Amino acid sequence: MYDIQFVATSSAGWSQAISITDANTDRPMDLTGLRVDLEVAGHFSDRELIASTATGTIEMPRPDVIQWRFTPDQMRQLRRDTTYRVGCILTTPSGPTQLFIGTLALIDGDVR
Repeated sequence: MYDIQFVATSSAGWSQAISITDANTDRPMDLTGLRVDLEVAGHFSDRELIASTATGTIEMPRPDVIQWRFTPDQMRQLRRDTTYRVGCILTTPSGPTQLFIGTLALIDGDVR
């Protein structure tokens, strides 16, 4: 599992692509056919934003890369000047495993 501090974003939207590496082999991990779920949550709240390969809101441009996009409308649901927790789970035939956790700061500066 990795701990990531994402670059701060605004309510203009958030798009991110991450290459996943196998921690045991240090080689790109083939995620083809596996489920990936990502959640953004406040410190005292439940999930605020959700993305998943099951719903098509997480895409895989390459077998080892996951990419998600949250629209400006989705990002406006979050409170500005707040840091959110981000978690990502990979589900394999042997069960779920945490890919990474992290933090995302939502800064002021809405672009409309």
